Amino acid sequence: MSSRPQEIAPGVFHLRLGFRGQVSNGYIWISERGPVVIDAGPPGAGQAIIDALTALGYRPQHLVALVATHGDFDHVGGLAALKRWSYAPVIAAEADVPLIEGRVNHRTRLHPRSISQRVMAAVAGLATRVMGSPEPVTVDLVLTPASDVTLGGLRPIPTPGHTAGHTSFLAPEAGVLFTGDAILNNRGLSLPIAIATEDMDQARRSIRHLATFSFNVACFGHGSPITQNADEKIRRFAESLKG
Repeated sequence: MSSRPQEIAPGVFHLRLGFRGQVSNGYIWISERGPVVIDAGPPGAGQAIIDALTALGYRPQHLVALVATHGDFDHVGGLAALKRWSYAPVIAAEADVPLIEGRVNHRTRLHPRSISQRVMAAVAGLATRVMGSPEPVTVDLVLTPASDVTLGGLRPIPTPGHTAGHTSFLAPEAGVLFTGDAILNNRGLSLPIAIATEDMDQARRSIRHLATFSFNVACFGHGSPITQNADEKIRRFAESLKG
């Protein structure tokens, strides 16, 4: 599960995590205070992230924050190991804390009602059986929609929809937006996967909200980052959405 860090903007490194780097993206952002991990991949990804830090000349103890855009298993799987090795605080939104702390089962977070959601729950169950369930970890800094904080230069932007507590993060001075799964970029920009999304109407509203910000680079939970004029591309995508 090793991932060679790829610098996509000054001080921002992209990691492909999971089996052959095909599960999800994680990022290391070198803030003024030190390195920050944004999304920790699927279970077992902690060592790959530490290897990437080492390649950049850092040790686990240099980590200053572990940020989760949301609580899905493929984004929080490395958190517990990283926290043990670094003592860095875990930061996430209040509505997703039960997932991250293990009080809600990752296999059943959608409370599936439709056939498609039942299929997705079965797929999630298979994935967690193959890769393991994330080890629960305590969230040290809980964000709410009213939180007015800047995390060492990183601004949380509530983007509910995919999950109730989904949060994107903007580094204004670096001109970088970390979308999490609010937007995907596998074969062009797209909405989060419908059958894994709690409220698709809200997800559309969140994308329109992201389109009001200025940034040059966009980093996605799945798919390739956009490294130039990302805000304009996301604005055009938001304008194309129906509903």
